Amino acid sequence: EVTLYGTAGRWLKDRELVLADREDELVVARLDVPGSIFETLKRIEDREVSAAEILHSRGEVPGAGRLLEIQRYLFGPLERRGDGPDPGAAPLARLLERCRSHAGFFLDLQEPAAEPGEADVLFAVEDPPQRGFLTQVVEVFNALDLGVRSSSSRTVEAGGHTFFLSAFRVAHRQGE
Repeated sequence: EVTLYGTAGRWLKDRELVLADREDELVVARLDVPGSIFETLKRIEDREVSAAEILHSRGEVPGAGRLLEIQRYLFGPLERRGDGPDPGAAPLARLLERCRSHAGFFLDLQEPAAEPGEADVLFAVEDPPQRGFLTQVVEVFNALDLGVRSSSSRTVEAGGHTFFLSAFRVAHRQGE
């Protein structure tokens, strides 16, 4: 068992813990509240997000009544990072091919087998704005009252074009 941050009282007071804040990476742990991902993205909107991963705990933070949310953002070109193999690369490579074969835009909605009430949104677009695009996508989810349960997003270069590729797992905040 890993304890990230003391007692629930500290989580309720501080709301987030910065696990890494580097020139090319930001990792934040925070309580899951509506709009929390959007709030973080607004703070980093002036930075070029090349990859993002968002995960939630399976159970609530004891005493806080909320799930723990981990947000990881990478900045700058991914090619020069040298972090080793990317476990999310294969599904996103298939998403890239779908985007290219659909005139630079692809959107698909799938129901995952494991979690009722959740849906997977696969989204890809060619030549998105360089900064703030992920923020705009999350803002649309918020407007639809959809909470992001997990996501894996990458911005990649291919054939002289930039592609935004993302797989989101979402759930309606009202359980509908």
